[in-house]
Amino acid sequence: MTKEATKMSDLSDVTRLVNPEEVTDERVKQIFEQLKQGFGKVLPAYRAKGLVDDPEFMQTYHSLIMNKFTPKNIDFKTLMLLEFAADVAARWEYCVVGAYQMCLAAAGVTPEEVNKTIKLVSATVGLSYLEAGFNVFSDEKKNETDFTRLVEIDEVTDERIKKMYEEVKQFFGKVPEIYRVKCLLDDTDYLQTFHDALMVYTRPEALDVKTMHLICIVVLTIMRNGGAVQRHIDAAIKTGATPEAISEAIRGCYVNGAVFSTSAGFAIFGYPKE
Repeated sequence: MTKEATKMSDLSDVTRLVNPEEVTDERVKQIFEQLKQGFGKVLPAYRAKGLVDDPEFMQTYHSLIMNKFTPKNIDFKTLMLLEFAADVAARWEYCVVGAYQMCLAAAGVTPEEVNKTIKLVSATVGLSYLEAGFNVFSDEKKNETDFTRLVEIDEVTDERIKKMYEEVKQFFGKVPEIYRVKCLLDDTDYLQTFHDALMVYTRPEALDVKTMHLICIVVLTIMRNGGAVQRHIDAAIKTGATPEAISEAIRGCYVNGAVFSTSAGFAIFGYPKE
């Protein structure tokens, strides 16, 4: 066997999904039993041989996940909606399916609430892309004079845009910076189309406004859009969310990142290994 083939063989063994019945380490066996009680099965994200062979890391990994799923300041239903939203935002389809099943089976989430969450996530991700492209949270924006500069609100005279500003403040609590980018203000038809879609996605139908802002906080944390996270933190507090609940929602993103990275690194959902 060549060195390259040996390396691939070693990697394949590290990423192999271990049958729970093969586990002999008592710490890992105890974790697997807890998973069966909580999720009805041992999740694939726990079964990579590289994890099973490192009980100390497995214990830490497991403790973080269990801590997330025993919330102190967020009800379990909202927690599962946040988990579902995080998975959708990260486009991690396997986890999306798992979170969807848990939402309906264990958390009492309705299909209408799932539907609304998907639409809200899509709008939030799209808005975040625009904000990144136009770099709206850069400290250098104050000195820019080109087409991406932020126009002061009191400089706007177009009545259509003024109406948009009043409408968008009802959800965000303020005029988002993206609405002040000069090239967008110069293309009122596009801004109107963008605005109309955003207003539909953020309309509080199946979800209350506080939950919607918590979802946006989680999605934007995963997107690493700090400026927009702060905007929704301010709005969430105004709609009744406590600092403790917001902190718990953000801390949960660490677990999402750990699970996403571990699953990707061990190619847990990449190909059949059993």
